Amino acid sequence: CNGSPDNCQLKVNETMFATLHNAMSTEEGDFTFGFNHYKTLEKAMVAGYRGINLDLCNCNNGKLQLCDNGCDYGERIPLDVFTNVMDFMKLYPSEVIVLVFQATTEKGPIVWNDLYEIMKQVQGFEDMLYVHPGEGDDWPLMGDLVKSNKRIVTFYFNGGTCTDDICPEAFLPFYKYTAETEYQSANLDEL
Repeated sequence: CNGSPDNCQLKVNETMFATLHNAMSTEEGDFTFGFNHYKTLEKAMVAGYRGINLDLCNCNNGKLQLCDNGCDYGERIPLDVFTNVMDFMKLYPSEVIVLVFQATTEKGPIVWNDLYEIMKQVQGFEDMLYVHPGEGDDWPLMGDLVKSNKRIVTFYFNGGTCTDDICPEAFLPFYKYTAETEYQSANLDEL
């Protein structure tokens, strides 16, 4: 499980996931201004990253794309990225990944159900999505996710809406389940 058999005995919430912020924003992916990484998120997964943060924008008259705070600096097509994630999951059947989606709404609204519909277009992707029973319920062991083949955990934050206020079951509100280090902390004492 994620690089070590010992991790299989850990609950998901006891496991540290090396995570890429703005994973889609890469020099190799032709992001022209302010890219966050040199190599693609697909290469990062092979290198061991299992947390993938992706910004989602509504660009070009309702077209969802993975962007970096706007539509003009570069894009990745969600269907292509999900297809590549699925290819990775097939090659590495003992790995669990966490996808964290951040809504960027400067050009238009984000509806999480629309992103879920794109995921469903990739054969087997929807079947791998883990559905957490509810806030306050225990997280499963990493090994149990591997055995059940529910190896994609999905979070969303920073706005966005859900159709009729009903989000896809597998989409979890990030800040109800997680905490993050504030990036603006000037020193260790502020953490």
